[in-house]
Order: sequence, then structure tokens, then C-alpha cells
Amino acid sequence: MTLPPLARQVVAGLAAAGAFLGLFYGLTLAWWIALLAGVGVFAAAMLLIEPTRPPAQVYVADGVTEADLRAAIARLSEAAGRLKRAAEGAGGKDGALFASMAERVEAIRSHHQQDPRDFRHSRPFINTALGQMVEAVEGYASLAAKARGANRARLGELRGQIEGFLPALEKIEQACLENDFTALEVQVEVLGDQLARRH
Repeated sequence: MTLPPLARQVVAGLAAAGAFLGLFYGLTLAWWIALLAGVGVFAAAMLLIEPTRPPAQVYVADGVTEADLRAAIARLSEAAGRLKRAAEGAGGKDGALFASMAERVEAIRSHHQQDPRDFRHSRPFINTALGQMVEAVEGYASLAAKARGANRARLGELRGQIEGFLPALEKIEQACLENDFTALEVQVEVLGDQLARRH
């Protein structure tokens, strides 16, 4: 049996009070014996009734809590939105690059929503590198709008580095997809074994 922490204490307290009153008035035991028995009932009830975990502590996959997953999806959603805004502001080839990056981020988010285990493949990226990547894109987009003359050449070098983010996003998406394939392969293999045993 599980109950929220407060309800757990109330139920245990009521059980203890009932035990005390029953022993003291019903069996007319000495008050201190009834009190000790009541304390024992309270302690036993607290051990038997497990506290309900808050949603943040519920594990949705091995090593991934509900809070982890919610935070990851929120970060991915925010990053995709910022990349889309950068794409709209940049236009042209830069806009197409940023839009493609936003699509990959949205695909990763979709994988996580469907299978929380995918978070294991992308945890360091989402928690650290994702925000830095988006800031770099936004910084590049801002400079691209202002750069003139010799600075345009430096901008070209920066764009080459920004383009390198796209293959990294594709690898993370592929890792999520591979995890889904592995899960499906195991499921099909188990099902095949079950069907074979029936014949």
C-alpha cells in the first residue's frame, strides 16, 4: 500500500490512537502499556505503508526520472524554437541550415517523448552542449547581419564550424533511432520464440 506522506502519517496516527484507546479502555491495561503498544502500531504502520513518490522521483526508464525527461523535452523545445527564429531572421543558405538544425532537434525531442530511454544517448548534449550550440548559432546570425568587408571572410570560417553542428545532431538522432530498432528487434525475437513454442 502506498499513500502520500501526509496521508500516510494520518493513517498511522489513527491506527495508533485506535490501538491505545482499545487497549486502555477496552482491555483496561495500564496507560503506559497501551501507550507503548500505540507507538508500536504507529511505527509498524509507517513501515507497512510506503510513501508515494512525487512525480519528479518516478523513474520512467533506467536512470531517467520524470523530472529528467520533462527538463530535457523543455530544453529541446526551447532550442528548436530559437533555431527556427534564427532561421526566419537569416533567410537564404543560413536560414536553410538553421531550419535543418531545428528539424533535427525536434526529431530528437520526438524520440525522447516516445521512448525515455533515448535520453541516455543524449544527456550530456542536452544538459550542456545544446544551449551552447544555440547561442553560437544566434551569435553567428547576429554577426552575419552586421559583418562587412574583411569580416565576411572570418564569417565564412565561423559558418563552416556552425555547419559541423548538423552532423552531430544527426548522429544523436540516429542513436535514438538505433535504440528504437534494438528494442523492436528484441520484442520481435521474444514474440517469435513464444510463437515457436506453441507449435
